[in-house]
Amino acid sequence: AWQLIEQRPVADPWARLFEARGYGLVGDVAKSEAAFAKALVPAPETPEVWLASAETRAVLGQHEKAERLFAKALELAPEDPASWIARGKYYLERGLDEQADADMMRAAELANDDLDVFIRSGWWTVGPYPQDINESFPPEDSPHPSRPAARAGADARKYLAPRRWLRVPVDGDAHNSEGRAKLSSRVHFDGHLTGHAKNASVYALAYVYSPDARTATLCFGGGYMWGDGSLERQAQTRIRLNGKTVFDWAEFPYRHVILQRVPVQLKAGRNQVLVRISSPSG
Repeated sequence: AWQLIEQRPVADPWARLFEARGYGLVGDVAKSEAAFAKALVPAPETPEVWLASAETRAVLGQHEKAERLFAKALELAPEDPASWIARGKYYLERGLDEQADADMMRAAELANDDLDVFIRSGWWTVGPYPQDINESFPPEDSPHPSRPAARAGADARKYLAPRRWLRVPVDGDAHNSEGRAKLSSRVHFDGHLTGHAKNASVYALAYVYSPDARTATLCFGGGYMWGDGSLERQAQTRIRLNGKTVFDWAEFPYRHVILQRVPVQLKAGRNQVLVRISSPSG
């Protein structure tokens, strides 16, 4: 894999960032820094590259450098809500809620009522947990992306390890996406990543910021993911908005997945969306 990355053109900033992250994780600081420098050369005015560089620095724990890179990205694209959301999510993961709320509210103001931009920016997920959707587990108690979810309980030993919330991207990007996310690709199991956790459930967390209190429509659909990527059957789903259940669907009467529309009330500022999905097939 390293050979393939190193063989990519020097002008490919994404390959260089992948390289920088890899070298950084194994402790080769010199090669990591060289790769970071190469990433910015071909795209000095491209905010997406600066954002990706900032997020890569954050993964490596280089927060001072990450802050400078985020600031440069916002300087290049001050009217892009996705850029403000990117830094807001970074702040949330560090537990810096005041800074996160300021950036997210700026994004909400710039979004021109397209609050879906927050969902299109991706989710956090944690799991797997036992399948029974009627059983409550720690992620339902004050979930936050900066805090690992507590252990599930002594009677389910394989679910004991505390879990951190992991980012899940959506199909497309924050500018062009329907918001579909494959949660099973990022569930966290005893410190390792795995896909297709069977007979289990996962939680997904997102925040939607609104410039004012308003009525909105929550659109969703979810199902069992088969090997070819198709959704065959509706998964058992429960959705909470700001701690209140707005949709509870333990049993779905139809075989195939359909899009659901649920009217909800958003408050001004931060709105927490917590989804629990239970599936026998992953």
